[in-house]
Amino acid sequence: MSGLRIAALSATSFIALTAAAEAGVVQGRVSAARGAVSLDGAIITIVETGAKVSTGRDGRFRVAGLPAGEYTVTVRYLGAETVTQTATLESDDATVTVDFGLGEDVQLVDNILVVGQRGALASALNQQRASDNLVTVLSSDAIGSLPDQNVAEAARRAVGVQVLNDQGEGRFVSIRGAAPNLNAVTINGVRVPSPEAGSRSLPLDVIDSDLLDSIVITKSLRPDMDGDAIGGSIDIKSLSAFDYDGVYFKAKLAGIYTDQVDEYGEKASFAAANQFMDGRLGVAGSFSYQRRDFGSENIEVDGDFFEAENGVAIPVPGELELRDYQVERERLSAAINLDFLASETTSFYLRTLYSDFSDQEYRNRIEYKLDEDDGSVVGRANAANTAVRDDTIEDLEEAGIEIDRDLKDRLESQVIFSAVLGGEYENGAITFDWSAAYSHAEEEEPDRLDTAFRSEGDAFNENPFGVNLTDLTLPRLSLADAEAAAAFVNPDLFELDEYEAVDGLSEDDELAFTADFKYDTEIFGAPGYIKTGAKVRLREKTYGATVDVYSGDGTALTGLTTSVDYGLDTFGPGINPAAIRSLFAQQVLSGDAEFEELDSALASTVEDYEANEDIFAAYAMAKADFGPLRVLGGLRVEATEYDAKGFEVAELEEDASTAGFEDFDIIAGDPADFVIGGTATDDLALARGTSNELSYTDVLPSLNLRYEASEDLIFRGAYYASVVRPEIEAAAPTVELAINDDDEVEGAAGNPELERQKAHNIDLSMEWYPTSTSSLTAGVFYKSIDDFIAETIDDSGTAVVNGITFDELESFANLDDAELFGIELGYRQALTMLPAPFDGFVVGANYTYVDSEVTRNDGTKSALPQQSEQIANLILGYEHSRFDLRAALTFRDEYIDEIGVGDSADRVVLDHLQLDLQGSVAITDQFKAFFQATNLNDEAFHAVLRGGEFGVDRLSQFEEYGWWVQFGLQYKF
Repeated sequence: MSGLRIAALSATSFIALTAAAEAGVVQGRVSAARGAVSLDGAIITIVETGAKVSTGRDGRFRVAGLPAGEYTVTVRYLGAETVTQTATLESDDATVTVDFGLGEDVQLVDNILVVGQRGALASALNQQRASDNLVTVLSSDAIGSLPDQNVAEAARRAVGVQVLNDQGEGRFVSIRGAAPNLNAVTINGVRVPSPEAGSRSLPLDVIDSDLLDSIVITKSLRPDMDGDAIGGSIDIKSLSAFDYDGVYFKAKLAGIYTDQVDEYGEKASFAAANQFMDGRLGVAGSFSYQRRDFGSENIEVDGDFFEAENGVAIPVPGELELRDYQVERERLSAAINLDFLASETTSFYLRTLYSDFSDQEYRNRIEYKLDEDDGSVVGRANAANTAVRDDTIEDLEEAGIEIDRDLKDRLESQVIFSAVLGGEYENGAITFDWSAAYSHAEEEEPDRLDTAFRSEGDAFNENPFGVNLTDLTLPRLSLADAEAAAAFVNPDLFELDEYEAVDGLSEDDELAFTADFKYDTEIFGAPGYIKTGAKVRLREKTYGATVDVYSGDGTALTGLTTSVDYGLDTFGPGINPAAIRSLFAQQVLSGDAEFEELDSALASTVEDYEANEDIFAAYAMAKADFGPLRVLGGLRVEATEYDAKGFEVAELEEDASTAGFEDFDIIAGDPADFVIGGTATDDLALARGTSNELSYTDVLPSLNLRYEASEDLIFRGAYYASVVRPEIEAAAPTVELAINDDDEVEGAAGNPELERQKAHNIDLSMEWYPTSTSSLTAGVFYKSIDDFIAETIDDSGTAVVNGITFDELESFANLDDAELFGIELGYRQALTMLPAPFDGFVVGANYTYVDSEVTRNDGTKSALPQQSEQIANLILGYEHSRFDLRAALTFRDEYIDEIGVGDSADRVVLDHLQLDLQGSVAITDQFKAFFQATNLNDEAFHAVLRGGEFGVDRLSQFEEYGWWVQFGLQYKF
């Protein structure tokens, strides 16, 4: 369906609906009388007709389609008594305004409408209770009451949400067992692309949590929502001036201490809002800046283990890596929002958000390499059936040990920007919404420098080096004597081998245009509405890099070192970044560093691509309230047009066959060495352009049912179909291959023929609100996913890409169908029934169980990647007088991070339990002092290799981050 046809359909619908626009309207605003805060999620009922609506974030409501007459209008809001007013419509096209202020009764002074943890709890519960579909809401007060640095960490408190960490901080969000790329993320309703080169997933650590007004996690889609989410959709909302009456201002200054590096940082944020022109113009802005110095200590195994032949059969790591990270992280976020009421019927808004997230990272690494062809590197078994390398081993000089040291000096900057201009027109029973949005995301690595020093092998092979394998999930170095220990830390034994200088830039831009028409009317005698609309999304994503590789001149590491504080094992000297930068500039200028043309050309070309994806969507839906039963359903159609360009890059070793490369261009090497139909007489780098185009259409029905058994008990049921398109990296037409002198072909390739992943999603849930400050929720969900996408390795020797047969190919493929089944349980309550002072406690707990299954390409079955079987949160708060305390315990079960293929092992991330604390004391009504403590139990990240040819877990990655605290002052009025 073309964009022109969608626009014509929308215009026709608008003309038809406008013809019947005249209808009476009851409208108004609901706010807290104390503090004049707009109340989102209040339920408005017209008693005589049964029509029900809920207030938006500005507290406003509108009920249209009413004939002349007198009506009883009631407002229900958890935490306040039900309030009733009378509204009289003098004619069929009249409009009457009725405003409500809740909490005016003096007996409600301690009501949750005031402030604090109970107020945050009520705000979220009301929005969830009033919603047409299944949502979880985190309000700004709830977000600010816990030590969450960014959006991802704030979202992890919600039921069914799991966070994937990077460098100890939450980065990506998994919903209901679905990996991050299976979810949608919007900012103020606008889709935001990913800054990362090959991904669709938006890293949520880019946005500071202080910038948020609320987070809404939608778990059952409506037809008027984008259809590309299987787990759910996350909408990040920033501040609006119409959230409040009058002036609003909040400022925060904080210091940050990080235990692991014993360093201090700082944070400052503020938010302000006010209304002008007699309340017709609202202006809101927020800003946050944070700088934090932190680090981590890491042990990893590169590749898999091999079996030792000496002593007992025990897995030995082919390469053990010791890593030390030192990072300076800066996060700057800002938002400016405008709202303008042009008339009683017309309004406009502008929402913007900007965030700049950067890491200056220095990674010192030791690569401890053991020769797989010689099992003598591991000693005899001891009484505990473990093996330790010691000086009883024979033939040490043949053990094949190599120890290298390298440095990564990288500044990575991620920028996102989102702006949406929109408006709303209301005329009787008609509502017309429109918006035009632009989003930009980019990731830049300017002037990155990787430097490698290789060991002088004989010196190490003459000393007893080994690996202590007492604990296979965390092996350690074995330096048997003082001579070995001295050699290991001697910088004279390491010689400059290679520089790699990188400038890379990924950019992702999207334009979106929407139009929605709603007509309030009766459907089969029940109050409701019909709604139709269209959306166009135009996206372009590109990545390009310039990589310059230089060979080193053998300069010794001596004089280029710095000290490294590393507690996990013996480390010795690190490489000094400033000294290396200076040496690199000097050697490139003098010619001592030799430019490697072939390696540079290959690395600079292989990952470059451009992808365009245009989505044209239209939908029709209807909602009706049949007494206690609300039915919302409809159909969405999305037509996708996709095209991409990339490169196929080939590295031919000397004596490799040139057959099949006739239409390639030589990007490095002497053309005289390339003879068509013959063999290469020297190493060559070849490339040719590739491209592909796809178009397809998806029809996505959905149905949401809401049954209000009583004011306090709600049942929900939902079905929706959805699709998730392949990751850019997976579908890009890029190919990388290498052919050796035996004509063996190995490489990696995207798969432009991937099918999108299609899902059928079913939800059943119950919500019980026994008191004004409590809720109990329970639900089950089921997801059937067709054409699930996973990484594959084909070593059959039959894989063919662009006419070239690979002996081994890493790529992506659609697997057999996958399934997800889960149970969600949630409980939140302010314990006001307890005697003082215990009535200040607030408790929240949730638990999610998820079971999944996918059939791999080798016929075996496993859980879906990045899906934990169990997720749980426990939050305990206490609010009394001027004191406010909150403790949060978060648990997630282990999950498969990467699926193995054939005999390869799965990479499994082990379970994680984290304790966070926050406390504050009010100095005055406006000032308070606060502290936040994160990861107080010093939980590490631990991943193992499981399966394959060994029956035991063995190390993949172990990383410690320590704990950190914030402390400061906040001013608010």
